[in-house]
Amino acid sequence: MDSKLKDKRLIDYLLPVLVWGLVFYSTWAFSHKLCYNQIYKNFKHESIAIGLICIICILDITLIIIWIQLIWIYGPGRQPKIPPFILIDNGIRNNFGSIEPTATASIPPPVFYECDINGYPIWCDTCKSLKIGRTHHSKRLGYCIPRFDHHCMWVGTVIGKSNYLLFTQFVFYFSCLLLIFWISIVSYIKRIVDYPHTGYKLDPNLIVILILSVPFSIMTLSLFLSHVYFTFMNRTSLEIINIKRNKKLNIKKFVCYLDKTSGNRYVIEMSPEDMANIWKKRSIWENFKEVLGNNFLFWFIPFDIRKRQVKQNNDPECIQSLDYILGFYNEAIGEDAKLLIEQKIINSNYLKTFRAFGDQYH
Repeated sequence: MDSKLKDKRLIDYLLPVLVWGLVFYSTWAFSHKLCYNQIYKNFKHESIAIGLICIICILDITLIIIWIQLIWIYGPGRQPKIPPFILIDNGIRNNFGSIEPTATASIPPPVFYECDINGYPIWCDTCKSLKIGRTHHSKRLGYCIPRFDHHCMWVGTVIGKSNYLLFTQFVFYFSCLLLIFWISIVSYIKRIVDYPHTGYKLDPNLIVILILSVPFSIMTLSLFLSHVYFTFMNRTSLEIINIKRNKKLNIKKFVCYLDKTSGNRYVIEMSPEDMANIWKKRSIWENFKEVLGNNFLFWFIPFDIRKRQVKQNNDPECIQSLDYILGFYNEAIGEDAKLLIEQKIINSNYLKTFRAFGDQYH
């Protein structure tokens, strides 16, 4: 492991420790210095003081539950190992004309996949597997992450398809916690300063909380709203970044698409904007359900109960489908993307065409 990677992993451990240290310190200072000393004892607002302490403690517990799932229980997800596609006839047939098991080390290609200029799918040398859909290899973790979004140093892990809902919940509830901190302090600051027994000054611990919570609440709330927009568009943070990056560096992206009518496959060049919109569905509701899950109520409940099933069939005589292998991590392109690609084919706006041997299994 190189020194840069070691330093990055060290940061992944230290920053979350710092964050949780500040959360627990702020909870103590807020509960004791503001809620108990001022609101409860001095101003006799007992119900408000108790209510604020309970809300803060519930939010703390909620954040801990989400963070444990986000980091330790589910993580970002790991793409199953995807064998090469059957693009050419490399099977050995027996006397009855069927393919022998030696050919089933490969699988039939899907209708759509990202490829190079020659129509070959993207390969990960480290994982010895194809990279499907929105998968990206993480050097930090050492494996391919389905629907890779970004690496968050504040929570200490990569955000992918498996923990994206939990990350969104974490940012939302963290924003709520910070807003309660500084709004409560600001609401009582004049009374505290005007109260004779306080020496006409604010407790230093509350000043620290105020200084920390205001900018960080703006940051976390902005982050939450950004990810709501990304979900609305069915895009990842990485895809948003790649739009500008690919335009600037003139990086070309290609897809391979099967026209079921003719049986031919077409290699098509996609613009950075079109590439980012490939996964977008026509309905906003469908985009949200695909990213966050089908049950609206569970978008807010801090327990992710979605089944993360992946299937690896070890039967050498069974030809697997990509959908079967990917399971929970499977991604489907949008209807508008299909129409765009098919229109490019009609207009002969493609680079090459070929027939894939594995398409006979569709």
